Amino acid sequence: MPPPDYSGEVTTVDSVLARLDDLRFPLHFVDFETLNPALPIFVGTCPFQVSRVQWSVHTLRADGRLDHAEWLASDAPRDPDPEFMRTLLEALGTEGTFVHYSAYERTQLVDIAWRHAEFRQPLVDRIPGFRDKLTEKPAREGVSYAGLRPAASGGLADFDLGMRVVREGCIHPTMGPGHYTIKTAIKLLARALPPYEGLAVSTGDQALLATRELFAHGTPPAQVAPVAKHHLPHRRTAGARL
Repeated sequence: MPPPDYSGEVTTVDSVLARLDDLRFPLHFVDFETLNPALPIFVGTCPFQVSRVQWSVHTLRADGRLDHAEWLASDAPRDPDPEFMRTLLEALGTEGTFVHYSAYERTQLVDIAWRHAEFRQPLVDRIPGFRDKLTEKPAREGVSYAGLRPAASGGLADFDLGMRVVREGCIHPTMGPGHYTIKTAIKLLARALPPYEGLAVSTGDQALLATRELFAHGTPPAQVAPVAKHHLPHRRTAGARL
């Protein structure tokens, strides 16, 4: 197959791009890394159960200042989900917009809150827009969460940048249905940035392998730090490159 042709200009739909006006500062660009091995590596998890092992948040202030925070699971004796959620909620703060590129990040937070009841109300308080998704599964199983209500005011707005803006508002031959991934979008909408392939860990598959190596019992301690160092840049740059 010939390589994709990224030449040519992107045609934009002004009415769709106007959705960016819904963003309110500070903007929190989030990106997660997960693991779902057939043979569990975390105590208390099941085969193919998804565990969240890394988050990255770039926070863009109204004055243009960009801050970054990150978390990477450090060991395998326990399920990392509770620490993942606790540290992420602390990093997000209580104002602005939770910006993600697909429904994936929302799905992961809802799954943690479903598995760990202590995070349900804190998640809804922090991101009120997640309440409906959080209550869908228990509703299907006949469990009522009528008491799960967001605070009267405050919290982060929820904004899916990929679905709401890029997929519907940016038109190019390489960005057909199902092909508007962030890696493709970067090459078209942020051409001045260094190529994604230049990162030490540049794809989700590479990140998955690096994570498995990080937690493998046979990985020498002296190799753990370099693996973590090479793992982090992949996620550090993903959230705010657009």
